[in-house]
Order: sequence, then C-alpha cells, then structure tokens
Amino acid sequence: MTMKSIEQLVDINEHAWQEIQDVLNQGETPYTILPKKDLQAQTTLLQMQITTKSYLGCIAYETGGILFDQGWIKLLGSGNEHIYGDLLSWNGQSQPESESSIITQPLAKALVVAYDVVGGFFALNGGGLGEQPSIYYFAPDTLEWEDTELSYSEFVIWLASGRLSQFYETMRWNGWQDDISALSPDRAIHFYPPLWTQEGSTDQSSKKAVPVAEFWNMNIVGK
Repeated sequence: MTMKSIEQLVDINEHAWQEIQDVLNQGETPYTILPKKDLQAQTTLLQMQITTKSYLGCIAYETGGILFDQGWIKLLGSGNEHIYGDLLSWNGQSQPESESSIITQPLAKALVVAYDVVGGFFALNGGGLGEQPSIYYFAPDTLEWEDTELSYSEFVIWLASGRLSQFYETMRWNGWQDDISALSPDRAIHFYPPLWTQEGSTDQSSKKAVPVAEFWNMNIVGK
C-alpha cells in the first residue's frame, strides 16, 4: 500500500481542528492543550496515516496531548514533556522520551488513545477488544475492558462535556485535586488494597505514585 504524504494527510479544506476547539471551549471540563513539536507531529501523522479530517488525526497533528480535569485524563497526541508517551509509543511504534518504565507490549488490533491517573486506559477498538469499533475503557476497579459505545470523536466530546465526575464517582477521594497536581507526568495513583479487591476503596486504601507503564505491564500485559 502506498503511504500518503504529509501534504495529503493535512487536509486544509476539511481540517477538524477548529471544530475540536469549539467542542473544548463549549464544554464544562477544564482542559489544557499541550503544545506540539512540528517534526514530531508530522512523524506521528505519517506513521498513523490518518488525515486531519478526523478528530484523531487532528489531535495527533495539532497537539502534544490534551489534559482534562486538571490532568485526571491524558488524551494522547504527538507528545509533550507534560504527558507520558504519545500515540506512537503507547502503540509500539516508538519509545517514550521518559523511560521510567517501558510499555513492554502494545495492544493487538486496538489503539491506546488516553489514560487516567488511577490506572485506567482508553483504547479505540480495531477488533481486538470486541465487535464494535468504539472506545473501550480498561477499568482499574474491575480489571476488564468495557465498551463505552463512543466513537473517537464522541469520546472527545464526552471528555469536554463535564461528565467525568459522574463516571469516576467511585474512584475519586477527598483532596484528589491536590494529590494529582503533585504527580509527575509518567505517574499514576496505586491503591493498596487495590480497587478491584473487596477490601479496596479510594478512602481506605493507601495511595502511592507509581509509573503508569507499570499499571499497563502488570494489568494488561501480565493479565
């Protein structure tokens, strides 16, 4: 198959970036767009072979990533020092610049697009997680992939909508804002006992910052 050039992938006439910015600005979730590095953004788009007509291609090309709700969820772009990895490194096409822990094995037939601070992961299914081509969430309180029934663009709209507090109602604790503001970009909160055990809870379990890649290697690869 012939690879498309960067000129073919960056669609000037049907560029989704303004639409995405409108979605973010009209939503209720606080967000931070992380600046891109031009060469890295072009490399990401070329390797993914997705046009900027799509939300996924546009976020890969226009951002280093996007932080939602004070960094509770990190939406992957082409990479930035304030986020661990990028769309390529999380999916086995490169190594992240921060190597506190390496993702040992990517998903088969799915694309990781985001992660959260409690060890949850979001992936766009390509046949490896279920039948639907939708976003699946790996929930740290069940250790199962759950179908959100959202397309990637719908997922971005959901992130901006202000409904994260409802979705994470059982995974947030008093003072979580202060705790996650102190996290380095490559860390997530580990609970002990874990949330998937009967004894585990956000209020009673101890909390420790560990590399987010360790969650992946233990719960996804090692499962």
